[in-house]
Amino acid sequence: MTAHISQWEAFMLETLVSKGISSTDLLFFLQTKDVAAIEVYDTSFEYEDLLTAYETDTENITKAVLEGYSVKFLTKLGVKKLLSLKFDLEEGTGYQVNGNVFEDVSISNSKQELLRVILSSNWKLEKEENSIRIVPIAG
Repeated sequence: MTAHISQWEAFMLETLVSKGISSTDLLFFLQTKDVAAIEVYDTSFEYEDLLTAYETDTENITKAVLEGYSVKFLTKLGVKKLLSLKFDLEEGTGYQVNGNVFEDVSISNSKQELLRVILSSNWKLEKEENSIRIVPIAG
């Protein structure tokens, strides 16, 4: 079963990965409660929040780090930030935004599947001829 994490936890994990931390090191630092070692990689978040999440549900955060995750609920800005952090896509070059819809998202088929897993249930992917769209699901 896929780990389910908050949008904020996803941002922290993806920021750390983008800064070069390994899964092994991150889990070690969480196990040893060494937030200072995590902050060597990045100081843009309060990583005490990630430690608290780890202490609250060690199995879930460990699984998210090692195997991937699905975000519980994503906002429009959350989708935008994850496209940047996880897939190195920026608005205007990697996709276009039309209202609440992300259009012309150009990523490989394997990355599309990863994105499908990460997206919360309030978003869906729609395939287009040479790209995908990320569309909010009305609730």
